[in-house]
Amino acid sequence: MMGVRIRVAFLTILGTAAGFGHGFAQTGPPSGSDVSFPSIEEMAGWAEEGEAGVERVRSAVLARVTALPSERATIWVQLLSVIEAVDPSVAPVAIRAVGLGIDSQAAAGSELLLNALQAAPVSDRAALLSLAAQIADAGDSALAGEIRDRLLEEHPDAPEATEARLVQAGWYLADGDRPDDGLRLLEELIVGSPQHPLAPEARRLYQANGGRGGSGPGSGAG
Repeated sequence: MMGVRIRVAFLTILGTAAGFGHGFAQTGPPSGSDVSFPSIEEMAGWAEEGEAGVERVRSAVLARVTALPSERATIWVQLLSVIEAVDPSVAPVAIRAVGLGIDSQAAAGSELLLNALQAAPVSDRAALLSLAAQIADAGDSALAGEIRDRLLEEHPDAPEATEARLVQAGWYLADGDRPDDGLRLLEELIVGSPQHPLAPEARRLYQANGGRGGSGPGSGAG
C-alpha cells in the first residue's frame, strides 16, 4: 500500500494521468553528469539476495528518482512502488522487466512480467500487471490497453485499479472507438473513490467529454 501512495503522490505532483510510458526515454544520468547508478543486472542480483538486497535496490532506485527530471523518473517511481508492494521474491523479475523496457524492448519486458504472474502471490499480481502495462505503453499502446483491461477484470478492487481506470478511460476516449466505456470507467472512479488524488482529473475528463451533459457524477447536477 505504501508503494501505491508513493506513486500516486508523484503522479499528482506531475499533474497528469496520461503519457506514463514516456518515462523510458534517457533514463540514465544526465549528459555530462558525474552521477553513477548501478546497472539493472546489479540491482536484480541484489534483489535475489533477499530482503537486505531489496533494501539496497530501494535505495538505488530512490537515488535515481531524486536525481532525474520528473519526466524521466516516472518508470523508476513505478518500479519503486512495485518493490514496496510485492514479495521480495518478485522484485528481480520487476527490475529486469523495467530494464528491457528501458532498452526499447517493451513487449519483452511486459511478457516477462505476465509470465511471472502464475508463480507470484495473488496479492502481488495487480502491481505486476500495472507495471507490465506501463512498460508496454512505451512501445505498444494496444498491448498496454489489454493488460489494463485484465487488471480491471481480475483485480477491480486493488489499489492499482484506480489509476488503471483513469489511464484506460483516457485511452478509450482518445481512440474514439469506445467513448461509453471511457465514461463508464471515469464514473466508477469518481463515484467509487471520490477522495482519491486522481479523482479531480477524472472529473475534468468526464466533463470535457460530455458525461451527463458535462456534469460529473455526484456533482449535484441532474
